[in-house]
Amino acid sequence: MLFFVAKMGKHTESVDTLVLQRIESHGAGWVFTPSDFADLGTRTAVASALKRHKAAGHIRLLGRGL
Repeated sequence: MLFFVAKMGKHTESVDTLVLQRIESHGAGWVFTPSDFADLGTRTAVASALKRHKAAGHIRLLGRGL
């Protein structure tokens, strides 16, 4: 038997993917708030995506409640 194991990734239209694409499109040094992603999903979905990207080391938190 022959098996193929594909790397499973995020759906190309997931809030996670869309958030990361927007961040990458602005380049390093872009400072943003969750409201910059309001058009991509619910407040909860955007917050969860940002939390996951922070945990993965893609972004870092500069401050809260600014």
